Amino acid sequence: AQLTQEFFKADTLRRLLTSLPNLNLEARKDATQVVANLQRQQVNSRLIAADYLESNIDLMDFLVDGFENTDMALHYGTMFRECIRHQIVAKYVLDSEHVKKFFYYIQLPNFDIAADAAATFKELLTRHKSTVAEFLIKNEDWFFADYNSKLLESSNYITRRQAIKLLGDILLDRSNSAVMTKYVSS
Repeated sequence: AQLTQEFFKADTLRRLLTSLPNLNLEARKDATQVVANLQRQQVNSRLIAADYLESNIDLMDFLVDGFENTDMALHYGTMFRECIRHQIVAKYVLDSEHVKKFFYYIQLPNFDIAADAAATFKELLTRHKSTVAEFLIKNEDWFFADYNSKLLESSNYITRRQAIKLLGDILLDRSNSAVMTKYVSS
């Protein structure tokens, strides 16, 4: 608990993220695991990582843009998925322009990065039901237009299959019933 508090108090997460490209592969793997574990570490029954990320939300901008760096994308993707476990972080990403970048990242030619981006997008759109429902209600017009044109009509078969599965997961969730009705009727 004390180590976790010191890690966040000393802003070590920011330093670790920004210096990750300078580390060797094994050190990157270790750093990724440390960041992932710290996201789940409780101190006095609180996830202090959520509090830290809420006041340092710009780190999510850094992690999302990490998908564009082929050497770092998988490390940043793993860290990003762990961070969006916190509802406040997921809400920030959904309310920002970053969510639109995933339509591009999912179709990257590098299969590993595209698959990682797809897993991250799925996590973002299925973990926090009330936040996702609120996002979809506010943004259903552009979101589903982009989803249909960029993912469901993709020339890549795997992208289309994943998009169909994710669309089913989103629309069949009880919290999204109003959006499902509107989507199906359109």
